[in-house]
Amino acid sequence: MSDQLWIAIVGGLALVASVTIPLLHIGRRSVRTAEAIEHELKPNSGGSLRDAVDRIEAVLPEIGKALERVDATTARNTRELVNVKRDQTRQDSALAAVTAARDDEMREILQRLATLAPTPDPERPIP
Repeated sequence: MSDQLWIAIVGGLALVASVTIPLLHIGRRSVRTAEAIEHELKPNSGGSLRDAVDRIEAVLPEIGKALERVDATTARNTRELVNVKRDQTRQDSALAAVTAARDDEMREILQRLATLAPTPDPERPIP
């Protein structure tokens, strides 16, 4: 495979990893928070309803911060994806230009070879 393809593959995998890893971390924290809220809302959890409400209210800022981090991560990853796509477009254009130049060079070589080849004499038999 060409170097450009490998660069595109590695860049894509890095982009996926940069999106997935933070989201998994935030997702796990959100699940733990949701489980804590669910546990506190149960009547037999060992605490009063007021304690449960206080704990829930204490967790709300953390949930808001987690959502802000998700938004920031999503925005950053979107920008990175746009840059990767822009780079890929540039690479595709460069590859097309190189291919066209190579094709032109090959045509020129074939034309030169055609002029160098001896023209057969119609009166002379081919051995």
